[in-house]
Amino acid sequence: MITLELFDQQLRATWDDIVSKARNGLFQFQRNYLEYHKLRFTDASVLFRKGANPIGCLPMSRHEDTLISHGGLTFGGILTLPEARLTHVRDMLRLAKDFAKQSNCRKILYKSIPRIYHRNPSDEDLYCLFLEGGRLVRRDLNTVLEYGRSARVHARRSRGAAKSKRSGIVVEIDSSQFPAFWNVLGENLSKRHNTGATHSLDEILLLKSRFSNEIKLHVAMLEGSVIAGVVTYETELVAHAQYISSTAEGRRLHALDQLLLDVLENFKNRCRFFSFGISTTNEGREVNEGLVDQKEGFGGRTITHDFYEIDV
Repeated sequence: MITLELFDQQLRATWDDIVSKARNGLFQFQRNYLEYHKLRFTDASVLFRKGANPIGCLPMSRHEDTLISHGGLTFGGILTLPEARLTHVRDMLRLAKDFAKQSNCRKILYKSIPRIYHRNPSDEDLYCLFLEGGRLVRRDLNTVLEYGRSARVHARRSRGAAKSKRSGIVVEIDSSQFPAFWNVLGENLSKRHNTGATHSLDEILLLKSRFSNEIKLHVAMLEGSVIAGVVTYETELVAHAQYISSTAEGRRLHALDQLLLDVLENFKNRCRFFSFGISTTNEGREVNEGLVDQKEGFGGRTITHDFYEIDV
């Protein structure tokens, strides 16, 4: 029999143990990551047990009459231990629905975990969502390179990298230049997109201190100044570009072409995939085709991040 237990701090070690062993667990689901911005969200995460033994968990936060999995994450579905079977996941989802109803919520917004992050096949949740009336309400587009199997780097990207090198740009892998890059990132996002970074400088430095092996910054420098950068999140299978940004001078000199090619090479023997990040806005209904074209130029192709709503 599967049972549900609301997360509290006494279950912290149990939660993190589930995440570390889950077929689809990532460091972003560890409590040290989920709680870096805990004041912004009302946590509603739950654990599942089979008898007395943990078998899965579901990171969630409450947003008025909706439970989201999770409001502080790009995605976050049911995390399952290797022994979890289809019927177990079905019961977990039904228990989550019951929990939402008892919490006076009307629906769950379920952000499914993309397959590239699955250590083993883990689509039980998608099938169970279908059975329980889940509706696809959003689909973001991400561009991903699979090492050894993706398309070749386009000649434009190679020419851009060559121009960058001739300009004297130097790439620094695993850099400590977070403050300088955050200035570049903030100015770029403000001018070009009228927005800001998801993380403040203090927040990314805090996360970097907690996950120093997983979160890294790589920069392109010209005469001692940062003109482009990429922040990567590394998991067992995927290196993900959390932030990519460049100054106007960096764009003129094609610094990102050189930087990204070096970053791709850096992860070549450690990860199966490199994720360039999403290129959609307006709940996935508008795509930045120029941005997709740039990412495809490095050999990336499309996967989707799917969001489902389920009434309770």
